[in-house]
Amino acid sequence: MSSLMESVWQPDPQELTKIVNLFKESRAPELNVHKVIEEQIKSFSDLPDGNNYLTFIFTKLRTEDEYVRSVAGILLKNNLRQYDTVKPEVQHYIKNQVLSCIDDPLITIRNTLGSLVSTIVEKAGFQAWPGLLDCLVGLLDSDNYHAVDGSLSALFKICEDSGSKLDKEPGAPLNILIPKFLSFFESPNENFRKHAIDCLNQFLTEMPQALINHFPTYLKGIFYLTQDSSPEVRRRVCHAFVMLINLRDEDLLPYMKDIIEFMLRSTQDDDEHVALEACEFWSAITESQYCQESLRPFLPRLIDTLLVGMVYSEIDLILLGPQLDEDEMVPDASHDIRPRFHKAKVVGGSRPNKEDEAENKNKFSSKEMKSNDDEELDDDEDGEEEEEEEDDDDLDEEDDYDMHSPDWNLRKCSAAGLDMISNVFHDELLPILLPLLQQRLNEQVPWQVKESAILAIGAVAEGCSTGISEHLSALLPFLVSQLIDKQPLVRSISCWTLSRYTKWIVLSENLEAFLGPVLTALLQKVVDSNKRVQEAACSAFSTLEEAACDALSPHLPLILKTLSLAFQKYQTKNLIILYDVVGTLAESVGSGLQEGDNVETLLAPLIKKWNDLPDDDPTLSPLLECLTSVTIAVGPAFLPYAPPVIARCQRILEATLYAQAVATRDDSDPPEKDVMVCAIDLLSGLAEGLGAALPPLLSPAVAESLVAATCESAKDSDDDVRQTSFALIGDLAKAGVHNEILIRLDSLIPLILSNLNENVPPSISNNACWALGEIALRVGGEAVSRFVENSMKSLLDLLEVCRNSGGKSKHVLSDNVAITIGRLALCCPGAIAPHLESFLAEWCLALKALPENLEKASAFRGLCAVVRINPQAGGNRFIYFCYAIASWQQPHSDLQQMFFSILQGFKNSMSLDTWNQFFLSPQFPEDLRVSLQKKYHV
Repeated sequence: MSSLMESVWQPDPQELTKIVNLFKESRAPELNVHKVIEEQIKSFSDLPDGNNYLTFIFTKLRTEDEYVRSVAGILLKNNLRQYDTVKPEVQHYIKNQVLSCIDDPLITIRNTLGSLVSTIVEKAGFQAWPGLLDCLVGLLDSDNYHAVDGSLSALFKICEDSGSKLDKEPGAPLNILIPKFLSFFESPNENFRKHAIDCLNQFLTEMPQALINHFPTYLKGIFYLTQDSSPEVRRRVCHAFVMLINLRDEDLLPYMKDIIEFMLRSTQDDDEHVALEACEFWSAITESQYCQESLRPFLPRLIDTLLVGMVYSEIDLILLGPQLDEDEMVPDASHDIRPRFHKAKVVGGSRPNKEDEAENKNKFSSKEMKSNDDEELDDDEDGEEEEEEEDDDDLDEEDDYDMHSPDWNLRKCSAAGLDMISNVFHDELLPILLPLLQQRLNEQVPWQVKESAILAIGAVAEGCSTGISEHLSALLPFLVSQLIDKQPLVRSISCWTLSRYTKWIVLSENLEAFLGPVLTALLQKVVDSNKRVQEAACSAFSTLEEAACDALSPHLPLILKTLSLAFQKYQTKNLIILYDVVGTLAESVGSGLQEGDNVETLLAPLIKKWNDLPDDDPTLSPLLECLTSVTIAVGPAFLPYAPPVIARCQRILEATLYAQAVATRDDSDPPEKDVMVCAIDLLSGLAEGLGAALPPLLSPAVAESLVAATCESAKDSDDDVRQTSFALIGDLAKAGVHNEILIRLDSLIPLILSNLNENVPPSISNNACWALGEIALRVGGEAVSRFVENSMKSLLDLLEVCRNSGGKSKHVLSDNVAITIGRLALCCPGAIAPHLESFLAEWCLALKALPENLEKASAFRGLCAVVRINPQAGGNRFIYFCYAIASWQQPHSDLQQMFFSILQGFKNSMSLDTWNQFFLSPQFPEDLRVSLQKKYHV
C-alpha cells in the first residue's frame, strides 16, 4: 500500500514551490507581514492534502533550507494532535515516510521527528503504528551515529509522553528497552549517555516492574556516571538523585554518604547548571524521613557551601544590569510589570472577630499583597475549592529569596536549601552558621559576600527562631544600619531580612524599642532612590503591617506622610505594589485611620490617581482594590468623596454589561471583566463602610439602576462576576437599599437559589447564601415568606453537601448556610417550625461551630423562635440544641434569657423522672450537663 500511496500522491511542483517560499517568508521580522503569512500557513494546513505536502517537505527536500523543513515538521506535528481527523490513507503515508529522517544529519530535524513520532503514539497508541518500537530498538544497534541518536531522541520523547503506555504494551517492550538504555551508560558518546539517563529517569515516578528488576543495575550505573567528564551527564545524574530522594529514599539510605559527597562537590561545580541541579538535592533530602539524619555529619561543609552559593554571581549581576543604579526616575518597561488577577471577595463565614466589628470583619477578600495567614476562599478552574493548606511562613522560592532575578538560580536555590535545613536541625545550626556569618559580615569583605550573609540571616529566621532570638537585640540594629548601604542590593536584602523578624518585633516585651526604629528605617527606604529597594521596602512594610496591626496607630502620621510622598515618586510597577501596601494598612489598623488628619492625608493621593486614570488603564484595578479596603476602614469619613466614586463604579459596571450584551449578540469576544469585578467590590466596600449613610447618596433612579445592573451581573457566566455581585446585593440590602431590592424579589430570589447547589463553586454559593440572609433580615418576613419553602430546600441540601465534604471553603459555606437558616427562621418562624424536626440536629451542629459574633446571635434568635413554636420537634434531638447553646461563653442577655426559658420549658414539659432519664443518662455528656447546670440552673 505504501508504494501505491507514493504513486498516487505526488506534490504539484508549483504548489510545492509556493509553500516552500511561504515558509521562507515566515521569517520576516515585520509583525504585520508575519501575521499575514501565519494566516496563509494556517489556511494551507487546513487543505485536504496539506499534511502530505508537509510530510514531503520534511522528509524529501533534504537539500532545502533547514528552517523550511523544521517548519514543515512542526506544523505536521501540530496537525497530528487532531489525529482522529486525519484520513487513514494520509496517516499511513505519514508513518511510512517520516522514519526516513531518523538518521538525518541535522539534529533539529531528528528532534522534530522524535516529537512527531511521540505525538502519533500519544494520540493513537502503539497499536496504530505496528513495528515502530521494533524499528527504533533495532536502530540502537546501528553503526550510524545519526540513526542511534535519532532513535534515542524519539524514544525519550515517547518515554516522556507515553511512558505508562509502554509499561502496559503487549509484549512488555520495557523488558527490552530498560536493559538497552542501561547499556548506553557506558557508551563513549556523550549524547547517548545523556539520552539514556533521560529515558530511564522518566520511569522513576511510576517505577514499572521492568525497572524494579534492573534497579540495582540502574543505581550502579548512576554511581558510575558520577565520575563522568561531561557536565551535561553529571547534571542529569544530579537530577536522578533528586528524583530518587523524593521517590525511593529508603533505597538510597545505604549509599547516602557517597551521594552527599557527590552532591557537595557538584553544588560547587564550575558548571552553573550542574551546581543548580545538585543544589536542589538539599531541599529534597530534608523532606526524607529516612535520609535527612544522614546530613548531620556534613552540616559544617554543607552550610559553608550553601553560603558560597548565595553570593550573586557575575552573570546574576549582569542580568540585573541597570537596575543597580539610582533609577527612580526611569519609567518601567511594560514587560517588567507583572500581570495581576483580582480575586472577588467572599462574604460571611466564621472568622473570629471583635463583637462590635463582627459583621463588617466577617467579610473578607484575598487581595493581600503578601500574606502567610490567608483565610480566603479560592475556587479552582473546575469550581472545586482548593484543599485547606497548613498555615505557615515558608518562604516563597521565587519571590522571597530573590524576586528580581529573572530565573531560578543557584543563589535562590541555596537560600531555599538553608531555609529547609534550618527547619530540620533548628538551633543546632547556629554554632556552625554564626561564625561563618561573622566572617562574611566584616566590613572588609566584598559587598556581595556581606549581602549573602544578610540573606542567610533571613533564611534561618523561622527554623532557628529560638536560638537566634537571643541575638536579635543586636542583630536588628545592625540590619537597620545596612539600610543606608551604598549598594541597592544590600539595602533591598536588608529590608527583606527585617521582614522575616516582624513577628519577633511585635511580640517583644519592649515593643516600641524595636518597632519604632525598624518602622522608621523601612519607611525611609519606601522612598529610596532605587526602584528595587522601594519594592523590597514596601513588601517588608506590608509584612510589618499585618503583624503589628493596631500597634501602628501612633505612627500613622509618619506612615501616611511617607506613603503620600511615595505616590509622587513611584513608577508604574511599584505604584501597583504601593496600592497593596495602603490596602493592607487599612485592613490592619482599621478605624484608627479615622483619627485626626489621617483620612485627608491618605485619600489626597488616592483621589488624585482616581481622577487621573482613565477607565481602561491597567493600573485602575489595583487602585480600586486599595480604595475598597480604605473605604471600609475609614467608614463614614469617606462620605465627602463617595458620590463621584459611586458614579464611576456604576458607569464601569453598566458599560461592561453593555459590551457583554453586544459581544453575545455579535458572537464576538467578550469584554475584560477584571475592572468591573473590582468596581463591584468597591461598591460593596462603600456600602459596608458608609452603612446607613449610603442610601441618602443615591437618588431613586440611581438606586434602581444600580440594583438592576447588579442583578444582571449576578447572571454572568464569569464566576468572579457572579461571586462579587451577590456580595454587593447583600451589602446594599444591609446598608438600607431596600425598596429597589424588594420590587425585584420575584426574579432575584430564584436567581440566588439557582446558585445554591453543589455544582456551583462554593465561593459563589457562599455569597449568594449570605445575600439571601441579609435580604430576609432587611425586607422582612412578609416579603420573603412565599420563598421560604424553596429557600429551605436549597439551604438544607447545601448543608448536607458541606457536611459530607472537606476543605476550608465548604466550612465557611456551612457557617453561612446555618446563619441564613437562622435569619429565615427569625423572619418567618411559623413557616419553618413545622419542619424543624427534620433538620434540627444538622442545623445545631453547624451553629455550634460559629464564633461568637452578631451573625451567630441573629441565627440563634431564629433557632429559639422556631423551637418556641414547635418545642415537640426536639424530642430525641433536643440534645443537639443543648450542644448548640452550650457553645456560647458569653451570650447576649436576651439570648441567655431565651435559652433559660426554652430549657426550663422543655424540662417542665415532662415528669421529673423522665427529665432525669434524659438529663442524667450516661449518654448525656458530663461536661455538657455541668455547663448547662452552671449557666441555666437546669
